Amino acid sequence: MKFSKLFEPTCIGAMELKNRLVGAAMNSRLGEPGGYVSQRIVNHYARRAQGGVGLIVVADGGVSLIHVNGHTQLRIADDSFIPGLAKLAQGMKENGAKAAIQLQHAGWRTGRWVGLSQAVGPTALTSRELGEVTRALTVTEIKVVVNQFAQAARRARQAGFDAVEIHGAHGYLVSLFLSPYTNWRQDEYGGNIERRARLPLEIVAAVRQEVGKGYPVIFRISADEFVEGGLTLKETRIISRWLEEAGVDSISVSGGTEGRTPWSVPCMLVPRGHMVPLAASIKEVVSVPVMAVGRINTATMAEGILEQGKADLIALGRPLLADPDWPQKVKEGREGEIRKCM
Repeated sequence: MKFSKLFEPTCIGAMELKNRLVGAAMNSRLGEPGGYVSQRIVNHYARRAQGGVGLIVVADGGVSLIHVNGHTQLRIADDSFIPGLAKLAQGMKENGAKAAIQLQHAGWRTGRWVGLSQAVGPTALTSRELGEVTRALTVTEIKVVVNQFAQAARRARQAGFDAVEIHGAHGYLVSLFLSPYTNWRQDEYGGNIERRARLPLEIVAAVRQEVGKGYPVIFRISADEFVEGGLTLKETRIISRWLEEAGVDSISVSGGTEGRTPWSVPCMLVPRGHMVPLAASIKEVVSVPVMAVGRINTATMAEGILEQGKADLIALGRPLLADPDWPQKVKEGREGEIRKCM
């Protein structure tokens, strides 16, 4: 099997990719304390780039200095981080991959062990996963968050990244505002779907204004949170159209939320390709490229998803951890040599 769709060149906005394989954002925990880039994380991502993937998304670039979920989480919250991030981007690009970085605010996943700040969100709640008691953000603080994302995008571009991905999934701050499960506000940032979508749409607009029209912006969304009272596919189909209208160049479709980790970090009991139907549904309503993710760990499955028009790009997480040469081995017909992951 030649896997012609997998290795077909494509674009996200103005960014040209050599194939349709994406290294999905996965927190490596390899940063320095304080969120600075380490040589270990440069080597980690450079090695994945060597294996032939078209685009790599660096995980969890914290837009806030204090609302993070680990001491070693990478930060992009101050200009002092730019030199290290430039080295990180350069390492991937020199080894043949386009480089993107995820922009994330931890929200109610701000870990108390970090000891920098109380967790925050749209509403005062207690997280199921970490037991963190959140403080509701004021409208003034929400405006600060919007600017934090915009400035982080500016730093990403300055550091040489080819794109940014706004993290709007998995129970981090942006997804908390989108979800009726966690957003009980009664002001302009809560209530119906239009008001719950206000923060992410304001972030996209501010990022777009900061980086300009030609710079690729990806948005990662939990298309279904798989929790009673949470965000559902019916609403995310509407939100995805709004995101495209606001200037997003691609949508990365995931699922789950805080407390529903098995959906976003699936174990062996979760079916392979379990979130592909979500991506296929979002693809029906947008014209920008859609990424599928979630236990897509064979080339035959990945090729089939593309051939059937269920997605435009395939994001690989653990397959590239198990074997960074997965893309090259598939391209050369050496699938039997791939080191397997669950």
